[in-house]
This record gives sequence, structure tokens and C-alpha cells, in this order.
Amino acid sequence: MELAQPPTLEEELDMETSIRQLLQTDDINELKRSIDAIYRQNYQQSVFIANCLNKIHYLLAKIACIENKVIQPKAPWWGELFNWKS
Repeated sequence: MELAQPPTLEEELDMETSIRQLLQTDDINELKRSIDAIYRQNYQQSVFIANCLNKIHYLLAKIACIENKVIQPKAPWWGELFNWKS
């Protein structure tokens, strides 16, 4: 199962352009704001991806349980005789 597609050429070019603009700036405050925004976005994306992967794992486990029914063994006959619950 493939979860991510490689970026398109246009997306790579857009990213490279943004990086070069940041590297060429002399305004330290602009750089600080950009770094702050990038770190915050990275954190939010990490949390989102972790939650998505947890949900995928949960759903795959549910599918496995549906596809592979587990039949519980019956209680032994003497359990029924003495009202034991297994």
C-alpha cells in the first residue's frame, strides 16, 4: 500500500523557488517569522500524520478481524453442569 506520491516537477520547482528566496533575504526578522511558521506547520503536519497512521492501523485491524472470524471455543460440558462461566 503506497501512502505518498512523489512530488511533481512543478511542486519541486515551487519549493526550490521558496527556499532560494529565503536564502537570499537579508531581513533577519523575515527569516525568523519564516522559521517560526515552518516549525509550526511541520509540528501540525506531524501530529496530523501520526493520527492518520493510527486510524489506518485501527481500520486495518478491524478489516483483519472481519475477514478472519475468530470462533470462541465452547465451555466444557462440566462448566454448564455447575453454571461456570468461561
